[in-house]
Amino acid sequence: MKNLIAVLLLTFATQWLGADDTLIGSVPDGWRKETFAFPLEFAPEINLTGIEEVHFAPGMFDTKASDYFNYIFLWRLEGKNSFTQEQYTKYLEYYYRGLYHAVSQSPDKKEKSILLSYQFITEENGQLHFKGKWFDAFNKDHIVELNISIKEAYCPQQNVSNILFRITATGHQSAQKTLNNMTFPHCE
Repeated sequence: MKNLIAVLLLTFATQWLGADDTLIGSVPDGWRKETFAFPLEFAPEINLTGIEEVHFAPGMFDTKASDYFNYIFLWRLEGKNSFTQEQYTKYLEYYYRGLYHAVSQSPDKKEKSILLSYQFITEENGQLHFKGKWFDAFNKDHIVELNISIKEAYCPQQNVSNILFRITATGHQSAQKTLNNMTFPHCE
C-alpha cells in the first residue's frame, strides 16, 4: 500500500512539474536540481501536499568549497499555507533529523540527531531567519552551522503556496548573492 501511494504521489509530482521544468527562477547553470513529492520519504512527519524542488550549489558537498552547503529549495504546496515560527522550527527539525537518519552511516546517529536544533533569529523584509546545527552525513558527520531564510508567497490563481528556503553554511556563504537573486515561481 505504501508503495502504491508513493507511486501515485510521484506521478502527481511529475504531471504537476515536468522533468525539464524549473519552478525557481534565476537558477544559474551548474546547480544540480532534484524534485520530490510530499510526504517526503525521509520526513513523513511534515504532513503537506505538494512538491519540493531543490537546487544545490556546485560546491554543496565539498567541505573546502566557498559554496559548501549552499542550496535553495521550494515547497510548492496545494492551497493557501502560512506557518508560524514555531511550525517552521518543527518542520526544520523533522526535515534535517529525517535527512540525517536517512543518509548517515554513523553507529550513534540516533544520539547525535538529538543534538540537532533550529531556532528563530529574526524577521526581516518579510523573511524569517533561523540558525541550526547539522551533522553533515554526506561528509563523515562534519558539523555545519546553517543559516536558513524562509519566505512565503501565495498564488491565488493557482491556489498554491510557494515557500522558498535559502540555506548557507556559516563561513561558506559565497553563494549568498546568487541565492538571494533566485526567485519564486510566477503566479499565472
